[in-house]
Amino acid sequence: MSNGSYYLYECSCGRRWEVRKIRAIMRDKDDEQCHCGEDIVSWNGGVMYRVKLVEDKNNK
Repeated sequence: MSNGSYYLYECSCGRRWEVRKIRAIMRDKDDEQCHCGEDIVSWNGGVMYRVKLVEDKNNK
């Protein structure tokens, strides 16, 4: 795997996530969801995504 690009995703509940795209040698199918249950990203191919919570407006 190699490091890829990333972007910020703001969920409708107010949480902000860093979404990092990672190339994968093998095909992968999965998804990542916010704590509220909303889909952040889903994939089916030669990539994977990792998400990291960067801001939680609900927890201030």
